[in-house]
Amino acid sequence: MATHRKLDIATGQLRSAVMLYCTGRDRFSAITLAGAADVILSQLLVNQGKQNFSDQLMKKEAEVTGVLPKRAVHGRAINDMLMINAMKHLDPGEDEYLEMDVRVSALATVGKALANYYALVGAETADATDFMTLFKLWAQAFTPKGLDLDGNPIE
Repeated sequence: MATHRKLDIATGQLRSAVMLYCTGRDRFSAITLAGAADVILSQLLVNQGKQNFSDQLMKKEAEVTGVLPKRAVHGRAINDMLMINAMKHLDPGEDEYLEMDVRVSALATVGKALANYYALVGAETADATDFMTLFKLWAQAFTPKGLDLDGNPIE
């Protein structure tokens, strides 16, 4: 029996997710690993009184609509949009097939978790990791001009 720190668990999950995403080896697993890491990282930020990525999105939504959504409802909506929960569960009566753009979903899920990791540990620590370096190199190589609104590289 050993004691494991949640930040270390989330960091390992995120490292694996980035490696799987950037190599293109298994983007489905990248989504579930990044999603699991993101849950921990998000709560660690909240525990420290800091805003997580979802909080920032909620704030922007409230500026437009005038209504601040509840964190749990908003978080679930984001996870549903990215297909994170649908990939982890199969409830009785649910369809056995998912229609999704796995590349876009994986990029968004990994990116969301990386943003929370960055906010939690700080730029110096985050930038020193092998997986943050890999992700930045991947982005420079495959999306030098950024992404369009559909998540496709701009030509």
